[in-house]
Amino acid sequence: ASVFRKCGDMETELVRPNLLLAEQMVCACAAYGARLVFSSSMAAVRGAGQTPLRESYSAADWNTVSRRDGPNFEPYQFSKAESERRAWELTRRLGGEMVSLCPSMIFGPPRGGCRGFSVDMVQAWLDGESPVQSRLAVDVRDCAQAHVNAATLPSAAGQRYITSCEARVPAAECRDALRSSLLGM
Repeated sequence: ASVFRKCGDMETELVRPNLLLAEQMVCACAAYGARLVFSSSMAAVRGAGQTPLRESYSAADWNTVSRRDGPNFEPYQFSKAESERRAWELTRRLGGEMVSLCPSMIFGPPRGGCRGFSVDMVQAWLDGESPVQSRLAVDVRDCAQAHVNAATLPSAAGQRYITSCEARVPAAECRDALRSSLLGM
């Protein structure tokens, strides 16, 4: 995975560390003959405002709009797309084995005291601090199972998978599901 937070200097504190981490993980896995399960992102598949070439995005699609020198520069999206590209190139060069998973926003029950971005975002929705937003989403349990499968299934080697629902969940549907779940508690 990678750094996913606001930073004072996005290049130094987010972009460079994400790129370096990807390269280090490829090298470490290749050195030990281990398969790398690369936690990429839908941010590597599509950039802000990018429209799919077909009806929907597929694992063959890449973010083509997030560039350091472009008008759509978004550090996290750029770092995810660039680190995955570099990881695939380095894996091929070193003769390693890799599987890439591209989840969208990961939601699910928090574990213990863990407070990730999505947990904080949903908490802000529940507290009325921000409006419920439409999102591409994946359940954390499904994403975890995809990682296990990527690590253990021989057929997964060399593949790239999108782990996400196919369409944004409308904000009203998110709101109603949250309300229903809370009323049921």
